[in-house]
Amino acid sequence: MNDYEKDQNRVKELTEILNRSNYEYYVLNQSSLSDAEFDSLMEELQMLEKKHPELKDPLSPTSRVGGGVLDSFKKIKHKKYMLSIGDVFNEEEIIA
Repeated sequence: MNDYEKDQNRVKELTEILNRSNYEYYVLNQSSLSDAEFDSLMEELQMLEKKHPELKDPLSPTSRVGGGVLDSFKKIKHKKYMLSIGDVFNEEEIIA
């Protein structure tokens, strides 16, 4: 198996793992992966898709944001805007 085929198989494997994890997290309200594990796998998939854009599936987990809101959560109004930052893994990324 050459490097391209290895990357192709890894993209498929990562996509399956991340899709399953997203389902567990957003639908079942549980997860078999820690946040750090999920972020690491997502970063690996993003790097492979950047290296081989032709392998990126239109339904890739890297192209989707979250899931629906669970009915068990009450709606509240925040006094200040709730902002978000992307995943960061060290202090330098926070500063950047």
